[in-house]
Amino acid sequence: MNSETHTILAQTRLRTCPTPELQYHWDKTQRFLEGVLHMRSVDIFPVAYWAWNTSLWIKGAEDDWTRQLHERSGVLVAPDDGTIVGYTTCIPINPVNLASGAQWSGSILRPNTSEAYGLDPNKPISVGDGYWFAHPAIMHGQQIAHVRYVSVGMGHAPRSNRAR
Repeated sequence: MNSETHTILAQTRLRTCPTPELQYHWDKTQRFLEGVLHMRSVDIFPVAYWAWNTSLWIKGAEDDWTRQLHERSGVLVAPDDGTIVGYTTCIPINPVNLASGAQWSGSILRPNTSEAYGLDPNKPISVGDGYWFAHPAIMHGQQIAHVRYVSVGMGHAPRSNRAR
């Protein structure tokens, strides 16, 4: 973590967004968690920061496949406090065809999330593409929010005036 990232984290924790890009993700995350999922008393920082960080990965992607993989990622969020308790991804379900591109599965737990909960990381566990998910091994089977990047990060964030 460099000093600029540390400053951004500190300012965001204090609820001041130092860049228009981060403000954009903060606002979209707040609208999604509060308006769609009705999670009004949670800390939105973990999801907003994840969305902003994912947007940086997308901007840095060297090919469409990698960009699409990040765009289809998601997080599992504890409904009581907003903590990220896991991560989701999608996998291509057909060979990559240059004419039509990859077709993607629904969301599945990332292997490292499966492993963290004592599940076999080699067996995909479907999360689906809905807003809520439950699995007996994760948070004692409680319903947890499934927040996909497309819900909190897609669109055009304003660019800051910083030199690139």
